[in-house]
Amino acid sequence: YQRRVHGGHLLSVYFFSQEMKLIILVTFIVYVAADFKFSTVLNAAVNFKVSWTPDPSSNSLHVCASVNGDKTSWVGIGFKDPSQPLMAGSDIVAGFFSASGSAQVKNLYSNTSVGYPVGTPTLKISSSSVSVDDGSIRVCFVRDLTSGHVQVTDGATVIWAHGPLQNDDIYYHGKGDSDRGLVSNFRWISGP
Repeated sequence: YQRRVHGGHLLSVYFFSQEMKLIILVTFIVYVAADFKFSTVLNAAVNFKVSWTPDPSSNSLHVCASVNGDKTSWVGIGFKDPSQPLMAGSDIVAGFFSASGSAQVKNLYSNTSVGYPVGTPTLKISSSSVSVDDGSIRVCFVRDLTSGHVQVTDGATVIWAHGPLQNDDIYYHGKGDSDRGLVSNFRWISGP
């Protein structure tokens, strides 16, 4: 069964009976918007939302990005070098579910302006997760403020996208305004 508990967390309890033994598995989805210092919708048409808490004392940024979707789609957010065209110069984190149902979080770097990100990622991420809840797919992670090709600052450029899966991997997001976007002057540290 599933139910919301204190703080908006989703509590899932699964009961398994095996040879007269009862095994109880309890999981918590720990990243919900209520736990973050800041939150904003980047695209209302697809409900693309980013929630975050900067923690300069530990050199970290806690981030969740979500969009309307399910286990047949992916969601991604990127930290972009504003001097580069389109996707070039972007540290990207994308989340999805494989065909077998396992959560996948990809740490990517785009060294070209279009196409699948094939550069060498240097971004340090931890505590990553992917979930699907209430018609949205969400990727959450913690990143170092100073790692990667693009450091976290106020006035940053953010790219975001979502799309279908193909061959158990992220696939082209499309060209529409509700498929991908760019936000300039994003305030990761001080908030909107």
